Amino acid sequence: MKHIRKLKRSIVFPLVLCLLLSLLLGVLSSCAPAAPFRPAQPGDHWTVGFGKAVITPQDWQTYPYTMGGYGINNPVEGVLDDMWARAVYLDDNTGRGGVLLISLDCIGLLSKDVDAIRARIDVPCRAVHVMFTHTHAAVDTLGLWGEALVTGRRQAYFDFLADQAAAAAKAAYAARTDGQLLFGQCGADDLQRDSRPPVVYSRELSAWHFVPDDSSLNTLYLVHFSAHPGTMRSDNRYISADYPYFLGQRLAEHGADFLFINGAIGAIGVNAPLPDQRQNCMNTGYELADLTLSMDFHAAPAEVNDATESYTIRVDNDLYKVAAFLNVFSANVKNESIRTQTSLLEIGGILCVLVPGELFPEIAYGPLNKGDPPTIAAVLSRSDFLVFGLADEELGYILPPTEFVLNKNLPYIKEAPNHYHETNSVGPTAAARLITALQTLQKRCGV
Repeated sequence: MKHIRKLKRSIVFPLVLCLLLSLLLGVLSSCAPAAPFRPAQPGDHWTVGFGKAVITPQDWQTYPYTMGGYGINNPVEGVLDDMWARAVYLDDNTGRGGVLLISLDCIGLLSKDVDAIRARIDVPCRAVHVMFTHTHAAVDTLGLWGEALVTGRRQAYFDFLADQAAAAAKAAYAARTDGQLLFGQCGADDLQRDSRPPVVYSRELSAWHFVPDDSSLNTLYLVHFSAHPGTMRSDNRYISADYPYFLGQRLAEHGADFLFINGAIGAIGVNAPLPDQRQNCMNTGYELADLTLSMDFHAAPAEVNDATESYTIRVDNDLYKVAAFLNVFSANVKNESIRTQTSLLEIGGILCVLVPGELFPEIAYGPLNKGDPPTIAAVLSRSDFLVFGLADEELGYILPPTEFVLNKNLPYIKEAPNHYHETNSVGPTAAARLITALQTLQKRCGV
């Protein structure tokens, strides 16, 4: 028996010791700091690539596509200009790899479809962000604008769109070249309007300008502006990228490619004074391009930093729950919640907050009311940031909770007077959940 007890001790003690060591290592690893948001030193130059691919449905003449953005069951009748997938590969040469930005000329996608696009991308990079111009003159990619309770989203078309987005990403990586990145801003508030009080929005047009060392190559603009591309209005039945199309057309005349990024556009539209909506599109796009071309730019340090926080939002909108259950759109609603993400992206010293929907600008800049979460500006303790709206997901409108008013008899089904936006929102908790995620990112990244 003594020999057995000695044998047990000889086996048990090392096992206990190993267990304690493994627990200690686990605690230490869980307490280990995450990789720093910023590198120790910026890179000494930028490497950037651009690619694009058409995403206009090739079978629009034979398949009954519906328009996405306004009323339901509005058939596509023609094409004014193409929908595009545009991709930009950004590498700061700090040894961390590049970041890929993709912008799609469409109303938006949910995260399940964004993940499917990421899965198709065969490009070495540390982050992929998919954004949407949110044109209201393109085919329904969410599924909400088909016949009542029947999806307007076509899987075959989504597969084509995803393949083309991946092709644009591959082209951007293949086209990467060294050069200088510049940043500039100017006022553009005469082009915007706010349809709902309080009247607050970003009044600036911002742009990054990449100038390749090889002067035979096109330059590139990443253009940021905050206004719905809904200028073609609800009676339009023709596919168009809306005013970003004319923005790109004018920049192309000056030997430049472009990628468009929307901002905090909750209730923010374009001033459209003329009865000819196509002319309004053209005037807005051309004026934005002319402002971009005449900007004063300064050099942006070779540094692109990225961090993402995943979180859930409770889905209070019963119509969203029913639509998800009936596969009207491809949403992963589980336990009456949906998982999404918010990111911090810093490009050449310019801090950008990526939000998964149409953010009401007062959530970014204020003023808010007692009972609302802190603003983005308060969380970051700064005002010199940009909001990238409809980034990595289109969840609908994100409103301050104290401004969230529903119809008492038919909530989410019928709008309360002057409160249309709530009917296209997951619910009143979205803003607070986003801000909580941003607070986590702010602490993690030290910005």
